[in-house]
Amino acid sequence: MTNWVKIFYVESEFNRVCFLTIEQLRHYELSKQTEYLSFSAGSKEVSLRVVVTNKKTNVNELYFSEDVMNMLYIPPENVLQLKKIDDDYFELGPLIGIFVSSKKIAAMCEGKEDEVYEMLADTCKGLHGLCCFFSIGDIDWKNRLVKAMLWGNNRYSSHIMPLPMVIYDRCFGSYGRNKGMEFRKKLGSDYRVVNSVPKLGKWETIKALSKNPGLIEAIPETILYHSYTDVERALQKIKSVYVKPDMLYKGKGIYKVSRCNEKMYKVESRTETDNVKVHLPDLKGLDEMLSLYSARGGGYLIQNEINKASYRGYPFDFRLLYQKNWQGLWKPSGISVRMGAPGSIITSPRSGGAVEELSNVLKEVFNEDVDTKNGLYKKVIDIGREAAEAIDREFGDCVELGLDMTIDVEGKVWIIEINGKPLKVSIKWLNNPQMLARCYKRPVEYAVYLTGFESSDTELGG
Repeated sequence: MTNWVKIFYVESEFNRVCFLTIEQLRHYELSKQTEYLSFSAGSKEVSLRVVVTNKKTNVNELYFSEDVMNMLYIPPENVLQLKKIDDDYFELGPLIGIFVSSKKIAAMCEGKEDEVYEMLADTCKGLHGLCCFFSIGDIDWKNRLVKAMLWGNNRYSSHIMPLPMVIYDRCFGSYGRNKGMEFRKKLGSDYRVVNSVPKLGKWETIKALSKNPGLIEAIPETILYHSYTDVERALQKIKSVYVKPDMLYKGKGIYKVSRCNEKMYKVESRTETDNVKVHLPDLKGLDEMLSLYSARGGGYLIQNEINKASYRGYPFDFRLLYQKNWQGLWKPSGISVRMGAPGSIITSPRSGGAVEELSNVLKEVFNEDVDTKNGLYKKVIDIGREAAEAIDREFGDCVELGLDMTIDVEGKVWIIEINGKPLKVSIKWLNNPQMLARCYKRPVEYAVYLTGFESSDTELGG
């Protein structure tokens, strides 16, 4: 049995008490002789004496004695689901943790609004749950409590909360990887963290995908970089390769190396604002060129260039966001075609690129619609789903994956790389509010599903 209740704490001559009406006893299928009930919320559990009251209250209002607030740590007047576990035990929830950086918590404390985090909180509220934001420094490990930020009444406020049993990890970057690993070690196996791989490396992703026969043809040939001689050998078979840092993102540290002729090579890269081209008589200086990013990027990979199809003169790739939905099923949530700035070797909108709807690109370039039977859109979605399921099997509960993919001039679909903690910049640039909202809501809906409380597709009204 799952219901929803609004929590209240009242002054009383009694301590450790739950007040119930006769109607509530019937509603929750409790005996009039029930003396004690246990309630849990996140990491906290308390046993309370039952006092039957004649006060007329709504069946969806749950009253505790004032002291219980410092036992369950649920702020008053919050609406939560109430799940009956057995005859004398109830669980309040869902309580969803959002693990973020200390910098993000500081911004919340300063009153800086963030529409993404507000959407996460409102999605959880729409499922009669409570979303709390915290960093690793906010956790009281001994008592399993967190000093959390809550969003409500158009502002953030700080509250001591139970450590949630299900936590959505949104701590990004190299800081996020280090703190994420530390966080998981301290939590232990009783807690569930979604986005459970702090950062997927490109090489480990390639190896995981290669275990699946149905995906092998969609993976461009990729090898580890040991020295410039590896690039020289690769360029004996193919005209151009990309040399990529294993662990960096946002296009940082990527180089395109091409063989111009027998006596000349071209090395291209991109800063945030400019294309950079260098011509070299040999590649002996490449090791030093890569040293700027090699250490913090976890080494380099060499990947064959794909002869990408072009849209209005611009070679394109696309970001396909796959997420688990409110039933734990992998679903495509958003897709955005990306075209690089003129002459750029990367397509990130952050580096001067542009975005477009995939439906428009398919129609103009391949004369197909998204509903063309056995067409390119279906191939993209099917390959994307198989890749998402493969990564999930290999690395654990990845609630969302950003698949960077492309289509070549012959209409073949390729997987370039997969991001374990995908940003949604290119999807945001499409200016499609419904798609963007779906991308932010689904991880919360899935987290609620994992708690065992009732979840739903909030895009469809819950």
